[in-house]
Amino acid sequence: MFWADELPRLTSALRRWWRLHAEVWPALDLFAEQITNGTTYSPARFLTLYTAMEAYCRTRFGQSNFRRLRDYAGVDEAVHGCSNPALALIGASRNYFAHLGPQHLSREQITDNLLETTRRAHALLQACLLREVGFGPRQVERLLARHHANWPIVPMDDS
Repeated sequence: MFWADELPRLTSALRRWWRLHAEVWPALDLFAEQITNGTTYSPARFLTLYTAMEAYCRTRFGQSNFRRLRDYAGVDEAVHGCSNPALALIGASRNYFAHLGPQHLSREQITDNLLETTRRAHALLQACLLREVGFGPRQVERLLARHHANWPIVPMDDS
């Protein structure tokens, strides 16, 4: 995602990372686990990611409101694709896959969008973690754009 020499201050970034790791290590471990799944996208991978995001958000912000993650990241919404409707789809997808029951969105809406929903959620947590180690919003936007250049995140059609 980035090279060490791109960090604003390496020593400070490492200190911040280990402090964050001590605070939210289970969430970071789950996030790392879902990253290792490569290009396989499944309900299980999505649920692992959602659990990591929820734990990170609850630990860092005292609640599991993903709008707080988006606010903390402070980057252009187009970078991660997590508009309000996309965040609602993330929540509905979690409820559907965790409880296998009806949601306010159709099963087709949830399953047909699983890949992009997972990628949006992943990019949002990535943006937050990049901010945690000291990258500014514009740097995060540049890093994520570079990372996703070959497979851009598709914004959700809000209609």
